[in-house]
Amino acid sequence: MYYLFKIQYFVIFLLIIFVSCKNGGYQNFTRIELLLQCDYEPYRNAEVSIFKYKWYKNDEAIVFGITNYYGVVTFDIQKKLIKNSQLYVWINDKCKTERRKKLIYKRKMFIDPSYFTNIFSIKKNPIKDSLFGVIPLSEEPILGPFGYHILSMKVKNS
Repeated sequence: MYYLFKIQYFVIFLLIIFVSCKNGGYQNFTRIELLLQCDYEPYRNAEVSIFKYKWYKNDEAIVFGITNYYGVVTFDIQKKLIKNSQLYVWINDKCKTERRKKLIYKRKMFIDPSYFTNIFSIKKNPIKDSLFGVIPLSEEPILGPFGYHILSMKVKNS
């Protein structure tokens, strides 16, 4: 009977530690949600990566994702990377291209942390600590939701 109480208190203690560590770990991350649109419609299956400073290959990205059915991709990024680094969004898509041309657009966009609180470009929710931006895809360089132009280049798809 004594051992049963001892085990019960030990399990409760472990549960408290687990919950406190889990909540503490979540507070170190910021969730970034991006909605990609092609002609004002959700753009599905676009490859989106976020890189620190520069980009080379997808295996060197901080995070990588593919837009879902609604054109949304979600990333959880450490807050210290957002505050202390230059982050770039890299988008591979086939918006406004004909399949027979086999072209993809590779788009690069700089994320400036100072634009995270700009209500016209980013909606910040301090409760959930998440950032939301809409990226309209186009053949021309366009002003992105983070304040810098999205640089596009046509690349032959291999």
